[in-house]
Amino acid sequence: MTDITVVIPTFNSELYIEETLNSILRSANSDPAIKTEIIVVDAESTDTTLSIVRSFMERNKDLSVKYFSRRDSGAAEALNFGFGEASGRLLTYCDSDDLFTSKPYQPL
Repeated sequence: MTDITVVIPTFNSELYIEETLNSILRSANSDPAIKTEIIVVDAESTDTTLSIVRSFMERNKDLSVKYFSRRDSGAAEALNFGFGEASGRLLTYCDSDDLFTSKPYQPL
């Protein structure tokens, strides 16, 4: 069972998305007892966002990462869609240019 799902809405996020994903990975690796899922909901980016996310998924097959491409209906719709696809007991989100600290869920 997944403990935490992180939903990330994206649109043309090639400058930041890799570091955002890596920060979530570092956070997930800091406490292996917490199972983390990442859901990326992309608004049909026209840059290299998709290839960056796919590359991250290939390098981290042991981490649950899902990618969805949807018509751009805004961040709120993307978050609602992502939360609907989530399997985590706890749900959170971050923007595609946010960074996670090493242990963001320690108080939980």
